[in-house]
Amino acid sequence: MVGQSGAGKTTLLRLLTREERPTSGKIIIGGIDYDKLKDKDIPLLRRKIGVVFQDFKLLPNKTVFENVAFALEIVGMGNKEIKHTVPKVLDIVNLKGKEDSMPMQLSGGERQRVAIARAIVRQPRILIADEPTGNLDPKHAWDVIKVLEKINRYGTTVLLTTHNQDIVNKLKRRVVTLQHGKVVSDRANSGYSVESGYKK
Repeated sequence: MVGQSGAGKTTLLRLLTREERPTSGKIIIGGIDYDKLKDKDIPLLRRKIGVVFQDFKLLPNKTVFENVAFALEIVGMGNKEIKHTVPKVLDIVNLKGKEDSMPMQLSGGERQRVAIARAIVRQPRILIADEPTGNLDPKHAWDVIKVLEKINRYGTTVLLTTHNQDIVNKLKRRVVTLQHGKVVSDRANSGYSVESGYKK
């Protein structure tokens, strides 16, 4: 999903996680009609949607393992299952051997991959990645993109917002362009200018 700052990308993501409600229209995700969603069911909905942010939002006093495990602890998973699950997820995001590292000992790209691991550890159907490469240099940005592609191959829908035209053009995926809160284009990618959203 592309669009200039203020186009409505973050608002759309907040609508998907039910942090905001639409003033009109309808949202249905995975058969869940948001109009019929009761407040008590919102936490369950959010478990089906993983979210990764530009600024990682890691717990600075917890190790890599503990940061990822925390997402399972808050839903009541037992220690045995946590010890079994977390290493598998860290392997998926290419962080094997970093379990005991603290966030400040990691590169920006590694921290973002910890954030991704935490977001997917509960096996969400959808992973929302909001500008996940915004603070990263090109090498670390592509490390993160490759991890997101791997997660997508495992069957999770990945919704990526980005300003990075290089990423958009190299990924060759469906691109939805927003301008002033409206979808102005939605098509398979064949070379786009992120600024305009229109075909070159």
